[in-house]
Amino acid sequence: SMQHILQSSPDKMKEGIAMGVFSPLRVLMSDTKFHYIDNSYKEPCFINFLVAEQGSGKSAIKPVIDAIMERIVERDQEARRQEAEWREKYNTLGANKDKPKAPQLPIQWIYPNTTLAALNKRAQQSNNLSLYTYCDEAEKLIGHLPEYSSILRSCYDSERDGQERVSSQSVCGDAQIRWSLNISTQPSTIRRLMANELSNGLLSRSSISAPFTSDNDWGEEIPVLGDYGEQYRSQLKPYLDRLSQVKGLITCPEAEEWVMAERIKHIEYMREMDAKYLLPYLWRALQSGFWRACILYIMEGNKWSQEIADFCSWSVSFDMYSKIKIFGDLIEKSSNCTVPDNSRRRTNLLVLLPDEFTRDDARNMRRDVGKGTSSKELKNMLAQWVHSGKIKLDEDRNEYVKQRKESA
Repeated sequence: SMQHILQSSPDKMKEGIAMGVFSPLRVLMSDTKFHYIDNSYKEPCFINFLVAEQGSGKSAIKPVIDAIMERIVERDQEARRQEAEWREKYNTLGANKDKPKAPQLPIQWIYPNTTLAALNKRAQQSNNLSLYTYCDEAEKLIGHLPEYSSILRSCYDSERDGQERVSSQSVCGDAQIRWSLNISTQPSTIRRLMANELSNGLLSRSSISAPFTSDNDWGEEIPVLGDYGEQYRSQLKPYLDRLSQVKGLITCPEAEEWVMAERIKHIEYMREMDAKYLLPYLWRALQSGFWRACILYIMEGNKWSQEIADFCSWSVSFDMYSKIKIFGDLIEKSSNCTVPDNSRRRTNLLVLLPDEFTRDDARNMRRDVGKGTSSKELKNMLAQWVHSGKIKLDEDRNEYVKQRKESA
């Protein structure tokens, strides 16, 4: 099935397209969940970023997406036509006229310049179908949907999202937003956009495709598209039909066995790299790879093969490679921002000092536990202890003496 999908793709972009096609393929399925190795049933979600320099041929994925989404686009066009007719009638009728009810038709292909209210409305009308967005520049989506990060994380985790509004005209309620995306962007842009998303899990939930380009490649080779006409689409149709017909809870033991073996291989490699901080990225790369395996399993008529295992192993390695290639320094830096040990801040400070101590001893103790060491802060602490009778100043020796035993 992947050979058929990629047969007309330019060699330069085959890797990126192979990763990206699972976002539209997922949209063909409805009411389908896969059993995973953690004994959970989740719906697949693919947030794919195709990352390459400007003018490198990223748009070569578009005709593949169009071929996969052809039937959905035709149905969406009819739904949008009926929606436009309803809106026109609604706006032309007077205030005292009975207003026609809005058509409740699912529209799956969502434009990048969406809002949270529009996305929520489409999800409520989706009849458990997945929404889809193709975005040729990441800023188109992010500029119109500031909540994109939390929404996409909820999509990946199969969680519900909603909003409360008082107005009768506002979109209100909650729904499970099933949403897969293809987003094209440049390395510098995605580094800037993801700089604040490293600790919340958006990057680890995303699949990154960064096709390798040699430093000696000056663009002499123009990516040439093949034929995506009737023959291409007819060869693809049986595979797409199987995805459209599948429903319910799907268990693929071979895919689960593949995940377990793949997990061990990557963990051993990370040990050699001394890169434990990459583990969260591996767990989700494996889950996305498992979803790819299940989709290919369905497309092949519920038949497992070594070709599926090999492809999915490559996809996990390529995803991890791309993330390290683009974000490696940022990921490592964020992993070093550990929470400081504040346990000593809850300790009775007086018990940390000897029975007889000087002002310098007290200042050093405060420094060791991370408290301020200014003269004012030190003076206030000692004055409080003297006032409460816990210590007494021996003026002859200029030392403080504890007056009773303190507990921690």
